[in-house]
Amino acid sequence: MVAAALALVLGWLAPPPWLQILLLTLVLGAVWLYGILTWFSFTHRDGVSPQ
Repeated sequence: MVAAALALVLGWLAPPPWLQILLLTLVLGAVWLYGILTWFSFTHRDGVSPQ
């Protein structure tokens, strides 16, 4: 939800196109990084989930 709000703010501010693309790519990268780290924190090497 924070990333969506940030994307809306960036669209409203309307920086130059190259900067807007860069900033939105960084926001998307942060969302993916959070998702990947969350996924790996709940995934174990042996394939057994904690109970």
